[in-house]
Amino acid sequence: MRTIVLLAVLGMFSSAFCAGIFSATQDKNFGVFSELQRIETSDFGKKLLDTIALQLKNKAPLAEISKLLNDLHSDLVRQQDAADAQHSIDERDCTNGINEYNARIDFATNEINEAIVEISTLKKLIDAANGQRESLESQLKNLAEREQQYREARRADEQAFIARVQQGRAVIAALDEIVPLLERIKPTGNVQQALVELAKIGTSNPLGALLQVAMTLDPGALQRAIQQLNKLKESLIAGIEDDTKQEEEAKRAYEKFLQEFDETRQNLENALAQVRGEIEALNARLATQENRLRTNQRELQLSQEGKAQLIQQCDEKRARYQSESAARKSQREVIEKVQN
Repeated sequence: MRTIVLLAVLGMFSSAFCAGIFSATQDKNFGVFSELQRIETSDFGKKLLDTIALQLKNKAPLAEISKLLNDLHSDLVRQQDAADAQHSIDERDCTNGINEYNARIDFATNEINEAIVEISTLKKLIDAANGQRESLESQLKNLAEREQQYREARRADEQAFIARVQQGRAVIAALDEIVPLLERIKPTGNVQQALVELAKIGTSNPLGALLQVAMTLDPGALQRAIQQLNKLKESLIAGIEDDTKQEEEAKRAYEKFLQEFDETRQNLENALAQVRGEIEALNARLATQENRLRTNQRELQLSQEGKAQLIQQCDEKRARYQSESAARKSQREVIEKVQN
């Protein structure tokens, strides 16, 4: 602060008086005068010589002028020492700051690279899991269609079985009615009479018509017919029994098939629920990694921008320090020349 005040004072005076003083001694001290002329070429030197000239004009003691020069020189030295200390602090802060930014950049870069790898891996896992999900859903759909087809086929088979049994039992019931009647008739062998009777009966009484036809047969033929009808009845009874057994086996197979269907469906549904849970977890992990990527991309950008700004600030401080140091050095050299 003292130097600033002194320099402000120096600027208030003209160099004319100093030039007059030095003209008086030019012949005796030509070398000194030449040196002072060189000093006067700088703004600081000119102001300094003007101040000395003013002090001489006011008849200030040389000791006071010498002390003024010493104080100016000392003040410049102290300023330089303070600037050197601050420069050391600034350089340390710059180095630490840049190192911190480098660490943040390295960390963010590593996080970005890891996130990219994780995202790629997770997307592949999600694609594979979605493929499993679609396959399981397709299997469940096909299973439901097969079950529906099997149920419809079973209903059709059951209805056909019922129809066959009813038809067979109806024939057996008819045979139970016909055979005893046939066994009781006595064939006449009179075809003409049978035709007359048939004409009377018409289509309203098929059983009566059958008996009239049977009466035209000879006893042997009638007996053979009765035997064939009994065999037919036995065959129908056996057929119904076999058909009933097959129907019962078909029902048991159907129930077993439905049970297997239920087990298969349950297994597929459990697997599908598990895959869907895995997909949900993978999507959550993917969202986390995508957020990690965005966060660190932003952090990398901010760190790089902050580092560039810090480097610019450090360069500006360094340039200012070098410029001010060079100026103070030049000023000290001027004072030293005047003192010498």
